[in-house]
Amino acid sequence: MKKFSRRPPENRDPRPEEIEACKDFLFAQISFISPKVICTLGRHSLHTLVQPDLPISRVHGKPMKWKGILCLPMYHPAAALYRRSQLDDLKFDFDQLKALMDNNFFM
Repeated sequence: MKKFSRRPPENRDPRPEEIEACKDFLFAQISFISPKVICTLGRHSLHTLVQPDLPISRVHGKPMKWKGILCLPMYHPAAALYRRSQLDDLKFDFDQLKALMDNNFFM
């Protein structure tokens, strides 16, 4: 499930009014699905779901709760395409997700 079904034109960041327009639909999807874990991919989903001012560089790969659901903030995989230096961070994030799954942390 994505916050947006597509990226804004020219791959720009979503505007606050675009995020706001999609929020209710996103929250309804989450409520309907009742996931055990949500991986927020990138800062926009982190800021929309968890906390608007959290720097993803500080919290990626660290599990936290949002409305009783385990959230794992992760760098967006596309970030590693543009910044090769984030490839190790992205691998760390996916390793953390695997560790959570292997240990049934959220089941």
